[in-house]
Amino acid sequence: MVNYTLVNVVAGGDLGIEVDLHNAFEDMKYLSPSYEPEEAPGLHFELPDTSVTVMLFRTGTYHLTGGENVDQIKEAYNELVDILEEHLGLKVVIEEPDVRNLVYNGNIGQEVNLEAVALDLHEDVEYDPTLSPGLNYRKKEYRGLFTLYRTGSYIYTGNPDPLDAKKALESFNEELRQLLD
Repeated sequence: MVNYTLVNVVAGGDLGIEVDLHNAFEDMKYLSPSYEPEEAPGLHFELPDTSVTVMLFRTGTYHLTGGENVDQIKEAYNELVDILEEHLGLKVVIEEPDVRNLVYNGNIGQEVNLEAVALDLHEDVEYDPTLSPGLNYRKKEYRGLFTLYRTGSYIYTGNPDPLDAKKALESFNEELRQLLD
């Protein structure tokens, strides 16, 4: 039986303001932020009671990672805005974050001979077992990349559109089912 699960939503945007990251770091100690400008240009912290991590930059751009679904990312964005406005006194431009990447884990329920699959899907496949244990498959008609492993598990990443991702996942699973039957 084939199944897949959305495991990570990555989004981002621009707050329309510049942020003094040193002051933000000092004022947000309760969030245990990380800010090491000599190593990375952003302020990094996890939002309370979520799996969402924020990377905030001086320019006002930000990334949200670790969301379990798109709604959680939207809630995380609203929480970020509240933190910036209430704790730092900043006035931000309110725009929904852009979903940039959806990451799915899946499993087709059986072991796979990757060399045979690579031969059958040759034109859209990159597979070199000396470099990586996974077979990379990029369908021309869908955004994103599938990485299939011998165990039958796979990762699908690189598609920001949930409906397009669902079509790609269903097509990939059907294609594998036909190859493996």
